[in-house]
Amino acid sequence: MAATIQKLDMNELRRDLDLCYRVDGTVDLLTYLRGYRSLLRFFRLLGRIFSFVANDMESKILVLENLLNSADGSNYETIHSMIEFETSTGLISDPNAPNPSGSRTLLRLHWAIEFIIAFLEKVKDLADDDKTCPSCQETYKVTLAKHHPWIIQKGALFAMHTLPTTRALVQQTCVQSVDEVRKALPHILDGGKLIYKSVQKLYEEIGRASCRERV
Repeated sequence: MAATIQKLDMNELRRDLDLCYRVDGTVDLLTYLRGYRSLLRFFRLLGRIFSFVANDMESKILVLENLLNSADGSNYETIHSMIEFETSTGLISDPNAPNPSGSRTLLRLHWAIEFIIAFLEKVKDLADDDKTCPSCQETYKVTLAKHHPWIIQKGALFAMHTLPTTRALVQQTCVQSVDEVRKALPHILDGGKLIYKSVQKLYEEIGRASCRERV
């Protein structure tokens, strides 16, 4: 019998996002991954529609957690220190390195966060009885679809027709009520955008395209 997936707690996610962005402007990797495990539950609770995304996310989280617990773990305390370390040592561009590059691994999670933020931004403005399918499809086409082959795009867009109304989506995926989620979303979205922009800037500085082709 499959284990029951715990619903997403918006208060926990909000806390992790607040702790993730440090006062010096860097992003704490451990807290980032903890928040990501909450988002992983969100994807799994959507059903088989995003199971392929959830499985990929989980494998990337495990890689990064292993790097945090490795002998070089001190270099992976923040996303900034990780990218600086891997850039200076050449790990970020070495296909023969003994361990996966954390910077390249994180890029997949970074792509998914772009989708989540954009989708929740649309959900925030939907009425309780509005279908979430159109918003999800629109968001997917301009975010995650850019990184998926055509066959996966086609399957994902078709499967999104099974997504429920806003009310049913919240009830299916979140601990809180619809009203509580609506109140929490603005702060969560602000925190998510702050982290996304900070990480995006790092990838732009090192040349995201060269990093992408090796993921």
